[in-house]
Amino acid sequence: MRDINETELTRFCEAHSISIPDASLGIGRQLTFVPAPLRTVVVHFSKPDVPCYLREVLQLVLSLASAWILVPRFGFFDCWNVRPANPQVPGLWFSRADKPRLLDFLLIHMERGLQPSGDDVYPVAAGGDIILNYDHHFMADGLDVWINDVKKAGKLIQAMNRLGAEFEVFFWPPRDSTRGTSGGTGPA
Repeated sequence: MRDINETELTRFCEAHSISIPDASLGIGRQLTFVPAPLRTVVVHFSKPDVPCYLREVLQLVLSLASAWILVPRFGFFDCWNVRPANPQVPGLWFSRADKPRLLDFLLIHMERGLQPSGDDVYPVAAGGDIILNYDHHFMADGLDVWINDVKKAGKLIQAMNRLGAEFEVFFWPPRDSTRGTSGGTGPA
């Protein structure tokens, strides 16, 4: 696990069409793909499902990439079980060997109760093609997995079917000049 500095995160996001809101908006690092991702898989949960089902779902999602970057919406908090060496950095890199630690963080993070927006985190695949929208809405609205690689989306969908997960899939047409740039939820 290593710190990701502001310059690294900005360059990474720019290279992969990931939008970070301007700091002056005061809404934190609410990451989205712009234009919208090619596929969105929304996994639904109910209280009895957590934490065993959540663990299985997160393992499937994390298996789609060899490494991940964890970006908290409003920064790292002292009470979290993962913290960067420099608390001012915007993200942490989790290598293949570190993925169990990322999984544990996400599970513990959920168990302690996600607070409105302040606890939102965005695990992003190191290839820049997947964003896990791990926010305070996911127990009510579903866990959004935004994917810009159709083969990886298919792999996740097949794995979710084998698991017996309750999920929905949304897709947007391939990127072209007719697409809007409204953010991570669909065409303009």
